[in-house]
Amino acid sequence: MPTVENEENKVECPIDGCDATTAARGLHMHVYHTDDPEDEGHYPRYEVPPNFEAKKAEVIGEETVEYDYPDHVDIEDTEYLDTYTGKVYQGKRGLMIHLGQMAGKHNIPSDIKEKHEADDFPIVTTDSDGNIEEVIRDPRGSVPPIEPYLPWSDDDELGYVSKKHIKETIEEIQETTTGVISAEKLEQKLLG
Repeated sequence: MPTVENEENKVECPIDGCDATTAARGLHMHVYHTDDPEDEGHYPRYEVPPNFEAKKAEVIGEETVEYDYPDHVDIEDTEYLDTYTGKVYQGKRGLMIHLGQMAGKHNIPSDIKEKHEADDFPIVTTDSDGNIEEVIRDPRGSVPPIEPYLPWSDDDELGYVSKKHIKETIEEIQETTTGVISAEKLEQKLLG
């Protein structure tokens, strides 16, 4: 595994009240991940102040950083569907990086890596626009169901109703004189 050395700028966080220093390339992530419960300049965690500009950060020095790069990285062609978000990722590694970064957000459990392995998620094929064409392997274990993300899954024997059908039904109800219908009529419209 070759080791590469690089000189990187060290900067001071430009947000008032914060005296943190970080590598210039990591400043945005510092701001994004810093929680500020006392409202001293940083926004709540996972938010960046609208007036934040990384290029305004003062360079306070340099530091030598070493990186170990693998000689070869296997990128598999298999596409995995994250059934928590409906997005497809290239290979097990791609899926697990995504799940690790998004743990605790967008309906993904904070303990996702303890709950699931990449092999628990469905394998799919997609077209050039990223639309699911075929399900190669269904989800396993306690992974959420795949059906809501399948374009052909509509009012099937599993009981899924497409978002499109629900939206059309809501629009139809809103166009009625009162904008209200009974539960029985709603059930009939949605489930037939």
